[in-house]
Amino acid sequence: MEPANKNSNNYFGPTPKLKSSPKPILFISFNNEKNKCNCGHKYSLTLIYKQKYCNKCLLTYIKDTTKNNDNSIYLDVHLFANFDKCNHKHIATSPKIQEWCEGCFEISHFNNYHDHLNTSKQYKVTVKDCNLCGKLVYHQTSSELRMCSDCYLISSGWIESTFTNKSIPILYLPWWDASSKSRICNHNLKFVNDCQKWCSDCFIVYIGCRYCLTTNIIFGITEQTQCKKCKRVSKIDIDVKNISSGNHNIDEFIVSTRTNIDNHEKIANYMNNMNKSSDPLNVYSFIERDLKNVNSKRTMEWIPYSQIKSLEKIAEGGFGIIYKATWFKTHVAVKKFLTSRNISNFLNEVKSLHRCCDTVFIVKYYGITQDPVEKDYMLIMEYASGGNLHNYLKEKFTNIKWITKLAILCQISDGCWTSDPLKRPSITKIKDIVYDWYKKSGGIFYEAEKKRLELIQSKQLEPEKSHPGAIYTSRPLNSYISQSSSVNSTISEQDNTRSKLISKSLKSSLLKVKGNISNDLDFDIDMDDTRSKLISLSLKSSSLKDYISNDLDFDIDMKDNIQSKLISKSLRSSSLKGYVSNDLDFDIDINIQRPSSIIKNVSHLDAIYTSRPLSALISNIRKDIINNNKLIYWYEKAAENGNEEALFNLGYCYEKGIGTEVNEIKAFELYKLAAEKGYIIAQSNLGILYQYGKGTKIDLDKAIYWYDKAAENGNEEALFNLGYCYEKGIGTEINESKAFELYKSAAEKEYIIAQSNLGISYQYGKGIKMDLYKAIYWYNKAAENGNKEALFNLGYCYEKGIGTEVNELKAFELYKSAAEKGHIIAQNNLGYCYNKGIGTEVNKSKAFELHKLAAESGDEVVLFNLGYCYEKGIGTEVNEIKAFALYKLAAEKEYIIAQNNLGISYQYGKGTKMDLNKAIYWYNKAAKNENEEALINLGYCYEKGIGIEVNEAKAFELYKSAAEKGYIIAQNNLGISYQYGKGTKMNLDKAIYWYNKAAENGNKEALFNLGYCNEKGIGTKVNETKAFELYKLAVEKGHIIAQNNLGYCYEKGIGTEVNESKAFELYKSAVEKGHIIAQNNLGYCYKKGIGTEVNELKAFELHKLAAESGDEVTLSNLGYCYEKGIGTEVNESKAFKLYNSAAEKGYIIAQNNLGISYQYGKGTKMNLDKAIYWYNKAAENGNKEALFNLGYCYEKGIGTEVNKSKAFELYKLAAEKEHILAQNNLGISYQYGKGIKIDLDKAIYWYNKAAENGNEEALFNLGYCYEKGIGIKVNETKAFELYKSAAEKEHILAQNNLGISYQYGKGIKIDLDKAIYWYNEAAENGNEEALFNLGYCYEKGIGIKVNETKAFELYKSAAEKEHILAQNNLGISYQYGKGIKIDLDKAIYWYNKAAENGIKEAQFNLGCCYGKGIGTEVNKSKAFELYKLAAENGHITAQNNLGYSYQYGEGIEKNLNKAIYWYNKAAEIGNEVALFNLGYCYKKGIGTEVNKSKAFELYKLAAESGNEKALFNLGYCYEKGIGTKVNETKAFKLYKLAAEKRYIIAQNNLGYCYEEGIGTEVNEIKAFELYKLAAENGHITAQNNLGYAYQHGKGIEKDLNKAIYWYNKAAENGHITAQFNLGYCYEKGIGTEANETKAFELYKSSADKGHIVAQNNLGYLYDCGKGIKMDLDKAFYWYNKAAENGIKEAQFNLGCCYDKGIGTEVNKSKAFELYKLAAENGHITAQNNLGYSYQHGEGIEKNLNKAIYWYNKAAEIGNEVALFNLGYCYEKGIGTKVNKTKAFELYKLAEEKGYIIAQNNLGYCYEEGIGTEVNEIKALELYKLAAENEHITAQNNLDMHISMVKE
Repeated sequence: MEPANKNSNNYFGPTPKLKSSPKPILFISFNNEKNKCNCGHKYSLTLIYKQKYCNKCLLTYIKDTTKNNDNSIYLDVHLFANFDKCNHKHIATSPKIQEWCEGCFEISHFNNYHDHLNTSKQYKVTVKDCNLCGKLVYHQTSSELRMCSDCYLISSGWIESTFTNKSIPILYLPWWDASSKSRICNHNLKFVNDCQKWCSDCFIVYIGCRYCLTTNIIFGITEQTQCKKCKRVSKIDIDVKNISSGNHNIDEFIVSTRTNIDNHEKIANYMNNMNKSSDPLNVYSFIERDLKNVNSKRTMEWIPYSQIKSLEKIAEGGFGIIYKATWFKTHVAVKKFLTSRNISNFLNEVKSLHRCCDTVFIVKYYGITQDPVEKDYMLIMEYASGGNLHNYLKEKFTNIKWITKLAILCQISDGCWTSDPLKRPSITKIKDIVYDWYKKSGGIFYEAEKKRLELIQSKQLEPEKSHPGAIYTSRPLNSYISQSSSVNSTISEQDNTRSKLISKSLKSSLLKVKGNISNDLDFDIDMDDTRSKLISLSLKSSSLKDYISNDLDFDIDMKDNIQSKLISKSLRSSSLKGYVSNDLDFDIDINIQRPSSIIKNVSHLDAIYTSRPLSALISNIRKDIINNNKLIYWYEKAAENGNEEALFNLGYCYEKGIGTEVNEIKAFELYKLAAEKGYIIAQSNLGILYQYGKGTKIDLDKAIYWYDKAAENGNEEALFNLGYCYEKGIGTEINESKAFELYKSAAEKEYIIAQSNLGISYQYGKGIKMDLYKAIYWYNKAAENGNKEALFNLGYCYEKGIGTEVNELKAFELYKSAAEKGHIIAQNNLGYCYNKGIGTEVNKSKAFELHKLAAESGDEVVLFNLGYCYEKGIGTEVNEIKAFALYKLAAEKEYIIAQNNLGISYQYGKGTKMDLNKAIYWYNKAAKNENEEALINLGYCYEKGIGIEVNEAKAFELYKSAAEKGYIIAQNNLGISYQYGKGTKMNLDKAIYWYNKAAENGNKEALFNLGYCNEKGIGTKVNETKAFELYKLAVEKGHIIAQNNLGYCYEKGIGTEVNESKAFELYKSAVEKGHIIAQNNLGYCYKKGIGTEVNELKAFELHKLAAESGDEVTLSNLGYCYEKGIGTEVNESKAFKLYNSAAEKGYIIAQNNLGISYQYGKGTKMNLDKAIYWYNKAAENGNKEALFNLGYCYEKGIGTEVNKSKAFELYKLAAEKEHILAQNNLGISYQYGKGIKIDLDKAIYWYNKAAENGNEEALFNLGYCYEKGIGIKVNETKAFELYKSAAEKEHILAQNNLGISYQYGKGIKIDLDKAIYWYNEAAENGNEEALFNLGYCYEKGIGIKVNETKAFELYKSAAEKEHILAQNNLGISYQYGKGIKIDLDKAIYWYNKAAENGIKEAQFNLGCCYGKGIGTEVNKSKAFELYKLAAENGHITAQNNLGYSYQYGEGIEKNLNKAIYWYNKAAEIGNEVALFNLGYCYKKGIGTEVNKSKAFELYKLAAESGNEKALFNLGYCYEKGIGTKVNETKAFKLYKLAAEKRYIIAQNNLGYCYEEGIGTEVNEIKAFELYKLAAENGHITAQNNLGYAYQHGKGIEKDLNKAIYWYNKAAENGHITAQFNLGYCYEKGIGTEANETKAFELYKSSADKGHIVAQNNLGYLYDCGKGIKMDLDKAFYWYNKAAENGIKEAQFNLGCCYDKGIGTEVNKSKAFELYKLAAENGHITAQNNLGYSYQHGEGIEKNLNKAIYWYNKAAEIGNEVALFNLGYCYEKGIGTKVNKTKAFELYKLAEEKGYIIAQNNLGYCYEEGIGTEVNEIKALELYKLAAENEHITAQNNLDMHISMVKE
């Protein structure tokens, strides 16, 4: 198998999620019944579906495919992981077999592996989704194997059969089929190898691809097939010697006995109608259901002659010899056909026998063989040892009754009579007729039987003698009728326009079987014809005495060929005395292609073994047939009597001039008469006459009418003609759907032209959905019948691979067949095949002759092709004049391509005088018809001004039109237009797109252009590898410039490794082809010794040689040699002159160099104006050096005024052209806003570009950006690397910054020695920054001993060099006396110096001095001003401080808007304090509206900088959902981060998270520890929380003393919850003595501050007079306060106040409302009270249902009062049915909770047996218990009970 190109347009991915394996997958079995792999290792089984695979080969495969870290997915495999078996780390659900680990993985199953045994069984499925795309595949937990319809795509096609040379279907299955049985016939498959198997019974072939695990199922035998995925071709290794005869006709018959041709269309229908979302494996259901071979007939096979043994002749007749023989130990009869070399006769006999094979009375056959010597074919048959029918009849003659004879007759008929109802009535119908006839005529049989017995007894009736071999020597009766070419030539006439089928029913042929069958027996005779007209010939009044009995009736059926017309002749009054009886009537069907007419079987008593030709019998017939006058006479006679058939036949004679002169009017009248009588063929022909105006005026309406009439009656020609009218809109509106239906009907009736047109409809989707499969099918059908259009169309499909695989040999043969039939385009295409060697060897002469032959038709296409042959000298001498003449003829016939070529002829004067106007005219003509070549030619004329004015916009439009039509050159030209903005706006993306389009089609110019774009980054990212590959492809196609550029790639290592030898050779090769730039490059190689030895002389000579051409490039290069003294002496004057010459010729580089010469006075006098002029010239032409130089001039004001904007534009242009210095300068422009608005992203981009090219300045600048986060995230590692690269290139600032990196470990591990080294390096070069940094190191002892004096000196040196930071630090040195005596005046001086120079740090420091009064008096206003200056200079802390000044009015009037502004400024630069402050303002609405989302975002930003306050506040936002969704996990993490930074508020909140399990698991110990940490640091909430932990023993052992301690700490600091908690402790005496007064004070303090629970508790103290004098008004007040804040206890208490009139008037309604609020908030007692309100209608209308509801609510939670009340309701039936048992249970529950009333009621239940059995003891106990609890009723009940006991 050979791999194919997957980039082909025909590439189809049947498994889009899987890749083709680089190695064959050998570990999976192709035979599910095989137990061992080819390697000898036993197969393993998958966990489900029991699929077989070899573990050994699997491991080998994995090893091979993982060598290169290949992550592709080749197999859809489900792995089962058991990680307990090994310690490796794995992805448990990986679909990659490469993840396999033998230690812990097992294979669950392969999803792309199927067999018919195991994968159809139900297994439990654990993964229900597709392993590749995630789509749900399995809808149940147990299922047979299923596949994803998105990941497994079935397709189909056609392929040519090796046996029949016809197309057979192929199914492309996207999985591995390991079945061992045929799906068609269920026979065992034969395995050819490990990827090929086939069935010798139904000829189905399975071919697997082990690279893709796909399977092709081919429904027949062929030579090779191709994998649909990887395109590998597999040669099929089936040995056909033992199954093929070598003769296509016989092989076709053998195949027909094993396969069903209808299956082909079924497959097409299935593929078209297949549910795309269903399980692809359903295809097997279709095969087994619809394609299953249910043919009960025996299959015919080819039997090699060598298998036949022991031949013994047993009989011989006129046509063959019978042998007895053995075949595989079986006795067989072998019948040799002596005339079998005539394949047609032999096959007719064999086919007849095959039709009869299933009848018990017919001898069976086995197969066919051939005598290898005599070449006669032989039939291998069953040996009938029991004798034959004659023997049976003879032996049983006296015993066989008439009824038995009839039964035998029916049995034989069952075998011999066709069952096709369209051809003959079924034998069942015949038997039924005979049976009915027998029942009706039983008396006749009785009499006949009686007569038979009498004759036997009188010996008047005896059995006939029979031939001993008759059972085998029966033969066709074809030979009885001699060939009669003269008859045929007389009565047959070919009509190339159309063919007519004339049906005729045989009448008056009721024959009598004298003495046997009555006169009532009637047989229908049906004749099978394709597209011809069958006209019966009746032989009347003749007798064939001694040969054929008077009772013999037979039909004669002959095949007609394509487009023939069969004209009937009635043979009347002819006497064949002694030959033909008067009663004999038969039809003759004449085949016009085969002049001999063959009449079917005529039977004779002895005909079963003897035969005689009837040539003598026919001789007397000829004279009557030849006489056409008599023919007309008899037609007229019959027509006069109104016979419709005669009217038609006579009309046909007048139309065609048969026996008379042509008279179309007469023909029309006769057709009309016959048509009106319902004669169908006449109706069709009448439609034709109306359509074409033959014999009448054209009348399309009537034509349609008569076509309709005939079509309704099923006339296939009318169906076709009517379809044609609908297709073309003739006499009706165009209706392609209707046309399709009519073509289909006609085609199904074997109308050949309709079959061809139906194929066209399917191919182009005319009137039906496009279906190439069916198109091929119908083309095949029509082609088999010789239709030249179909032959041509089918050939075209094979040539182009339309609906079938490309088969050029087949295409050639079909074109040849069509051409031989006169098909002009086929002749043309055949010529093309000979010209190009398509399907045949190249033969230019034959090509020319065929084009010449086809051109005689005047067809414009072939005229053009012939012209092309003359133009190019194909098969003839070049003759441009003839070519021109032929192009002109074809062009005038509107042939578009000829119009274009005629334009070319006029443009270039080929074969005619040059005429550009006419060239434009013809290009325009062809272009209007959208000829792509004409479009590009016309576009070129507009581009270049050839024959018309230059119009690049028009050229662009034309190129675009041609390109969109797929014209490759136009695609390249369109790319050029977009690249250079020719005729359109420049669009590099589109340029790349069109270059790509053309390059994909192999255009060398596009390959070169695309390579150049990839090399230079034009319209795409620079991709040197791609550029190299594209140049290479262009070179392979002969592109010289690409050769030079490829050499350059090898020279510079662009996209490939440097290979100077290859570069040299490529340059040299290009030089030999005259490429001037290559001469220059080759010279450069010699100059530098690239790929060769240095030879400057040769270099100079090559440049000089190239310059002789006057080429501006080489002039410039030669100038460079003179300028630099390369191979010659330096001569700047000559260099200048050469530059000048090249510059004046427009060479851009020379223009730039000339500008340099003028700028610096090299070889000429300095002249800045001219320098600017030439820079401008070069820059206008896009020269990047000139753009840069000119930009520099504008930036610095050299030869022009300073213009930073212009400088920026020029730098930008140069940078975009990859000019490195310009890229850096452009970065600077963007960074600092020089000539453009600051754009840090773009600054970074251009620094990157320049740095990639090694520019040290850009390396430094980019490093600085990475360090400072300018335009990019801070990346100190990247900064370090860039500084290092620049420092090593001697960049002083980079050396200093590299020192900084080493000092601070920025992007590298701290290395102070190296820091000092690089500072020293830079400082020695006088770099003030390094002086400053080195001073700082001495100051701080960084990498060196502290030496403040040295530090001071270095600061002083740097400060004096105007290093402003050094000035600031020098001020610090003087301020703090570091290395020098304190001198605040000098400190202020240097701060001032630095501040005046705009140093924001100094401004800030000086502001601090004024703010704090350091070295000067305190001056908040001055401090404010300096903060403002520093802030405006971008000092972040100053901006924050300035915001603070505005917020709090320090040194300036308070201004919250400005505070917000400056916080914003600082925040924008990332100052975390400002971000926090600004967030706080947004949260609290300070200086802005409250915006919690904005606050959240700012906290988030501040938190990113690690600010602990921001981390905390951000966590709080996440916890509470402030400005974001609640996310407790994030809140926890942020609190933790802030807590780790010792932020005490965060410590407290983190403790709370641990306590409550917010964002983490509950951990009270950690909570306690954090509360303690925060509490000890003074956090009052933490102190309260710590007290709570000690009180309740949460995370620590309970310690009430410590609880009181920490509550006190927090309460003293005003914490209201601590005050409440401490108050509660005092109220309850927890950890201290009870002190209600103290409790009151603490509750009041907390309540006053808004603590709502404290408010409720304070109300309670006032209510009860605890710790304070009772004050019900105040109690009511505080209950009200707490209730308003939603405290359910307060709501309940307040409700009680209203209910009882405590501190207010009684208000039951208000009480009800408050109970309801509390109840709805879950207050249990309130729920009970609410139920009570509803029960008794207090404050609300009575509602017992709601009472029960609320009692239930409270009771469910265990409220004892509610339990009692609910029990009472059940006892009394209040709001519910009485349920004393339920009442008893509820009382019991309430009693268990100590409810006294329930104790009494429960006692009563026991006493009275309410809901339980009477139990007076329990009753007494309960009464006693309740009585002791002061329950009066219980006391009474107890007394009564005791009294009753006493009594």
